[in-house]
Amino acid sequence: MKSISTLIVLFMATQLLVAQEKSTQRFIAKDKAAFIVTLSPYKTYSKLDEATTNKYNVSEMLAPMLLGIAGGDKSEENIKKVEQDLSDTKKVGLNTKQDIYIWAQRPDKMNEDDPEALFINLVVPVTDGTKFRSFLDQLFGADKIKSMIPKGDALNMVHNGMLLNWNKERLIITTSTSKKSFFEERAEYEARQSEMYLEHAIALGAVTASNSIEKDVAYQNQIKKEADFSFWMDYSNVMPPLTQMPMQTRELMASLYELVGGLQLSGHGYAKKGEGLFSMSMYANEPMTRVFNEAYTLRVNKDFFKYVDNTNLIGMYSMAMSPKGFVDSYGSEVYKALKKTKEGTLVTNMLDIMDIFIDEEEIYTLLKGDMLFALTDIKMMDRKSSDFEYNDESDQWEEITTTKKEPMPMAVMMFSYGSEENIMKFIDLGANAGVLSKRADGVWAIGGVKEEIGVDAFIIVKDGVLMFTNDEEITKNLSGLPKNKQIPAKDLKDISSYIQYGFLDADKMITTAKRTMKEMGQNFPKELAIVEENLSKFEVKTFAPEGNRIKTDMHLFFKDKEVNALQTMVDAMVEIIEQKKGNNKEEPIYDDQEIEEDEDGVKKL
Repeated sequence: MKSISTLIVLFMATQLLVAQEKSTQRFIAKDKAAFIVTLSPYKTYSKLDEATTNKYNVSEMLAPMLLGIAGGDKSEENIKKVEQDLSDTKKVGLNTKQDIYIWAQRPDKMNEDDPEALFINLVVPVTDGTKFRSFLDQLFGADKIKSMIPKGDALNMVHNGMLLNWNKERLIITTSTSKKSFFEERAEYEARQSEMYLEHAIALGAVTASNSIEKDVAYQNQIKKEADFSFWMDYSNVMPPLTQMPMQTRELMASLYELVGGLQLSGHGYAKKGEGLFSMSMYANEPMTRVFNEAYTLRVNKDFFKYVDNTNLIGMYSMAMSPKGFVDSYGSEVYKALKKTKEGTLVTNMLDIMDIFIDEEEIYTLLKGDMLFALTDIKMMDRKSSDFEYNDESDQWEEITTTKKEPMPMAVMMFSYGSEENIMKFIDLGANAGVLSKRADGVWAIGGVKEEIGVDAFIIVKDGVLMFTNDEEITKNLSGLPKNKQIPAKDLKDISSYIQYGFLDADKMITTAKRTMKEMGQNFPKELAIVEENLSKFEVKTFAPEGNRIKTDMHLFFKDKEVNALQTMVDAMVEIIEQKKGNNKEEPIYDDQEIEEDEDGVKKL
């Protein structure tokens, strides 16, 4: 909880940031950062209207939080004083005119009882050491500050489970994910944590511009200055160090680390007019680049879309990855890695023996690797249910059958297959076992489903497409739905070019939800009314590999193309929070209970 509070506090504290003259990137170690989050609060916060920024004053919220972390006096008078100091950013001696960097790294000396520990760090530049020292004296007390421990060129204080590390250039606040082991006493854990923090302080002091992420070419190349927030992850620094592995497996694991250790991930978020966008890119090393380029040569079968009813299409997801391309290329790279060690060679020998008994080419003829799932509608079904009731007059149990309406999602899932002969082997097995019953050429109903959910579920085998659906209309149109019900051809060209695509149509989802809830006699939730008013569509697209990069874009579209997306999202969140507060205050209503009065006139249930 302290970790979360620290990050929230310092994010809000620097909401007045502007572009920096000298980047604080120089305080982050290039070869140690597991992930880095960059926030641009000034640019983001300035997109909100004055009414919002005035109503949710950052200094008013920040002051009690900081005092809480420091364990200081939280009297109204003291909170007001800290508020005033924070409102004048120069008074506290901190440079609040730079982007925020939050990063994680592993301890240099890992504890075998706490191998998953990470340090979470946040850096703020110091502009005036004297003023900042005075601010710390106010928060923590002068006696506490006088006892700060020097390490390298910085002073350090471990307080409330956190490290404050500062010198004339920067303040770094660190918290950790370290946990007390079962066998540790509280005092032992606190002593170990303090020692761990002071060792980390030495590591922080060893970072210079030359070994910082300022000199990391991959990190610098992916930076998007116009983003409202960004993150970067380096899998080489995320994976547990080899020293944590059993001695006998280190050589083998080192060879596998070379295969996947070079993966890096970056993401950038943008709040635009009428749209929110999060763009994510994966960067692969040479071996995994070869794997991706072989695996993602396949595209989604366009015949799938003949069976997708676009009339009330609520959502859809499709993907395409060649199993043969992935297994062949990945297997080849794994073999290269494994054969570098004696233990790995034994593994490859076993795999070679298994190949004698497995016909991989036959397996690849089953499913080609592309699929599509579509939620085409939600229909109301009359669902019968039975119960037994005891009849006093007949002295017997009687079966009572009732019918009620229930919503039923109508959906279809499709796969491409290579060999109909092999697919039919599974169909024949199901038919002969009594699980499947043939309804028409290429159409089989799955036994017992209708009795359970009220509608039939079908398996369809047609011209290279294997389908699973509960939509009976598809079984009557095996050559494809009418063109006017299908997704327009111009949209199909784009959709089928992606290796992954999905969307959720907010308009159709809300319209369908209102209709079904009305038929069920239920009220439409107020929270969904906010979605109905503002949102149009959520969409995700993953593009084919370009070199060593695979990119995914996630879009949130608003109905008003000119609307301030950030303002709309903030207003919606505030409204939902206010609604929940209001709901919690409502008195419970007992519609089905009679209220009686006792002899004294006191009402009771």
